[in-house]
Amino acid sequence: MKLELPRFQRTQRARRLIANERKTAYLIRTLWNAAGVARRKEPAFLLLLVHLGWTNVRKEATRRWRNRKIADYLGIEDVSDILLARVLAGAVTSLNIRTANRLIKMQTGISNYYGAFRSPTDAFVLKNG
Repeated sequence: MKLELPRFQRTQRARRLIANERKTAYLIRTLWNAAGVARRKEPAFLLLLVHLGWTNVRKEATRRWRNRKIADYLGIEDVSDILLARVLAGAVTSLNIRTANRLIKMQTGISNYYGAFRSPTDAFVLKNG
């Protein structure tokens, strides 16, 4: 019996999912590369990167939720996208404002990670990060 992987179907939905996965990878990779060695060792930063891969039900909800997580990590209150990008670029100094602004405006998230698993995952990353 020959076991085959499913074949990729170039549907509009499949292309959107792949594009979203690529944007999410770009977001996480860009922040990782811009972070210094010390920041990369922070459990809170690692937890932020984990959260950036998660989605919520609607695209806009995911973007707002993700930006709230970034703002929480930076220790700031609810702010506009422009201000959040400025603060992010100021905190991660090798990240320029143009790139930070692009990251904040992107639709991202690749995993519909169920709520019941989120708190235990957070605890694990913070404990072992």
